Amino acid sequence: MRATNTFSIFIIHSEKDNEILQKIQTHFQDQWYWRAGLSPTKFEVDYLDSSSGQYNGADFGVEIRRRIEKAKFFLIILTNNSRNSLWVNQEIGYVYCKSMRRCRILIEQKLIGASFGFIHSNVQAQSFTLDNFSLGSIEEMIIKEYGNPVVPVMEVEQYVV
Repeated sequence: MRATNTFSIFIIHSEKDNEILQKIQTHFQDQWYWRAGLSPTKFEVDYLDSSSGQYNGADFGVEIRRRIEKAKFFLIILTNNSRNSLWVNQEIGYVYCKSMRRCRILIEQKLIGASFGFIHSNVQAQSFTLDNFSLGSIEEMIIKEYGNPVVPVMEVEQYVV
């Protein structure tokens, strides 16, 4: 079998928004992308949660920067919780310096019309509600670059010999 690729999608979120984080993880859990001529690609959801106690203080900031440098794509979750988070704002700043082209924003429907200084015409955003959740814009970006979704990995194996 041909080698496979694994890349990470770094999620910028408030630790109070675990329900949306779980939906994103579930979506990518067994999802592979494949296009003829390319190796099958899997995306892992990566994020940091300060409540885990794994990283504290300056170590937390260093680890965030390390993971952002390693990530292939970025997904910013904007909710009432993340809107006022100092860590979320700092992470957005790191991503802005790295590559906003590889970034997508999910903004909670009830925040549409709120002012966010970093969102401009070069950044794609889509709204969501927990009841009507979709990863449309980030999914489109991945498909454009890596091909259509194929689930599970056994299906990928039949395409690559």
